[in-house]
Formats: sequence, C-alpha cells, structure tokens
Amino acid sequence: MQTTDHLCPGILHAVPAKDGLLIRIRTPGGLISGEQLKVIAQASERFSDHTIDITARANVQLRGIRQENLASLIETLTSANLIPSAQHDRVRNITASPLAGLDPEEIFDTRPLVQRLDQALIRDSALAYLPPKFSFHIDGGGDRFEAESADLGLRAITESGVMWFCLTFADYPIGLSADADHAVQCMIEAARMCLDISKTYKIPSRAKIITSVSGAFRDLMNRLSSLPLEHPLIIPPKNISDAPIGILPGRHGDKVHIIPSIPLGRLTVHQGYCIAEIAILHRGDLRLAPWRGIVLGDISIDAVDDVRAELHSVDLLCDISDGYAGIAACAGLSGCVSALADVRQDASLLAQQLAAARTKLKRTINLSGCEKRCAMRNNAAVELVAEPSGYNIKINGVTLRSECLPGDAIELVVASLQTKALSESES
Repeated sequence: MQTTDHLCPGILHAVPAKDGLLIRIRTPGGLISGEQLKVIAQASERFSDHTIDITARANVQLRGIRQENLASLIETLTSANLIPSAQHDRVRNITASPLAGLDPEEIFDTRPLVQRLDQALIRDSALAYLPPKFSFHIDGGGDRFEAESADLGLRAITESGVMWFCLTFADYPIGLSADADHAVQCMIEAARMCLDISKTYKIPSRAKIITSVSGAFRDLMNRLSSLPLEHPLIIPPKNISDAPIGILPGRHGDKVHIIPSIPLGRLTVHQGYCIAEIAILHRGDLRLAPWRGIVLGDISIDAVDDVRAELHSVDLLCDISDGYAGIAACAGLSGCVSALADVRQDASLLAQQLAAARTKLKRTINLSGCEKRCAMRNNAAVELVAEPSGYNIKINGVTLRSECLPGDAIELVVASLQTKALSESES
C-alpha cells in the first residue's frame, strides 16, 4: 500500500486530507453487488467516518481513515473482490450508463463490454502506467448521464440495420468504428498507443493533451490506421440527460427501477446497509450512477411500496421534493485544507430553500470551496465558488455577484431560479 499526497487515490494509494486519509474504490461501469456495498458499509463503519461518497465517475470514496486502520480496511475490501489487480488499482476508470441493460432505448447492453474491458486492462501490465485520471466510456446508445469527457470511448450506432461502435477520442468521433467483437481490443490498443505517444512527445498520455500538441494527434491517427477498424460513420453530438429520480418502468410489466435521491452523493452507513439489503433481499440489479446516486434495477412491482418505505426510514426519498436535485458540492471545510467555506452545509441550506419554494426547474448547481473547483461538473448552469470574502456567483457563465455572504448567495440563487421558472412558464 502507498500513502501519497500527489497522486489520485485508489484503495492501495491513500491520500491525506484534512479529515484523515481518503481512498477511492473503482467500480467499472458502476456495477456493484449488494454484497459488495454491504462490505463497503461495514468498512466505513469500522475504519472511516461512517459515510460513503459516490463520485461523478460512479466510483466510491471513503474518507476520515486513520493510518493505523488502513491495512484492516484494505483487507476488508479485498475480501469483497474490490481489488482484482493491485497493479491496476487506480486505472480501472470505466464508465457506462447506470441503466445499461435496463434502458428500453439503448442499442446495445454495454455491461459485457465493460467487464471485458476491465479484464483486458488488468491482464495488461503496461496499461498500469496510464494516468489515474485516464478514463474509458462505453455508450450503448441510450441516455447518457456521464458528463465528464472520456479519453477513449465507444458509442453504439446503427447503420442500415447493422450495429457499430464508433471510437471517440476526448469525446469526439475520429471517423473510425468497430463491431462489438473487436471494439474492446481496439480500445486497449488505442490506450497503448496513447502511452507510446506520451513517451515519443514527452507529454501526458491524456486525450485532450495529445490533441493539443502539434503532430501528436496526427501520429496517433496514423498508428490507429493499423487496427481492424471499419469505415467511418457520421454521428451527431449527444446531450447529457438529467438524473431520473423516482420510479422508472422496467422492460417487463412486472419490474421497475427505483432511483432515490442521494443528497450531495453521500450515503450514511445506515443508508448504505439499507440499499445493500434491499438489493440482496429483492434480487435487485444495483448500480452506482454518475449523478452521484444509485439505481435499484429490476425490482418487483409488488415490492415498490415496501422498498420505498425502507428507503424513507433512512431518510432517502424517491422524488425530488428534498430540493437536492442537480446540486453538487466538494468536500468543503470539514475535508479540505484549501476550502474557504462550508460548502456542503451551504448546499444543504440551498436545497432546503429550493424545496420550500417548490422550484421544479431543471438545474445544475455546483458549490466549490476554492478556486480549484474540485468536483466541479462541466457546463453547470449555476456556480458558487468560495473566495476569502464570500462566494463568487456565476449563472450560465456570467458573473452575477462577487464576495457574497453565504445566506445572501443562497437567496440570490433561489430568486434567480424562481424568476427563470416564472419566465419559462409564461413563455
């Protein structure tokens, strides 16, 4: 194991934070069993701060860990097969829709490809040298909820009744595609090429950097031409869908998908236990979601009332009435030495006011404790960034107010959203 303050966290690479050590558990594609979540809850209860954070890449973070408990924590997580390869602890960054196999609009169920890609990654020792933030995304053609740009991606599309996967680089199609049988191997080869380009040009092997360096991207494309990639396809850009909080119909009339609101992406230990037990008892298809939430898929329609009551007993609602929809915040004062404000507390106060105002306007609001804007999502409509004298508020990229005290900032944001909602209702 390694404790480091200059690398992204993993299970075996704990990172010091203000409140103790922090680790990150990779769950490729957000796929996790109820039994694994139960073990994570047990680990949090015994060795960390009794919370479970879900990240924007549908991974899990535990924080507030004491150094003397780290070895026992790792042993506990290893028992649940959450570290299939110590060498690849931090590079299994694979995202996919949390509704894969559940979305009636999808072209292809990506779960088998996610598992094949993960297995191929951990079989390749060279790919252990990918940067910890290097990411893969597999899009089956249904709704997309992952807002972060992926270094390498596959996107399902049909042409003349034939399904192909378009290869994307930094989320942009590059005119190459492969069938389902060869798609994963093409991604693996492309990842190796990114490492080779990094060595040749002495640059990080991240997609956005490679595309910005003269000659590097052209070199990459020349190397990709050696792969068994088929003819290029023209694909339109894809929008990011809103988190579908609530009860969704399943593909079959006797099943539904239950998606509770997870305030600020953080579960208490008791909530983690509750969700794990629901998934186990009702044989639900549990997923972590990139909106920092969870999906309980394929729950019997006869069990909906019972499951909803169980979730409500641990303060988890299956609607957006708690006001937290679309709100994200970083660790804030309690967890980060750089934070200038208690953004999580302010985010909760904002949610309470939005709930009281019954503002149902779709929104994305980010609160950051400092100018580094950690955990900031791309293209958020409202941004509150803490400065020494208060919050800097931006709406749609335009500064609305600077040096605004927390209470005033919250009132200003609520008023702005109410005005927008009124305007849209009258138009």
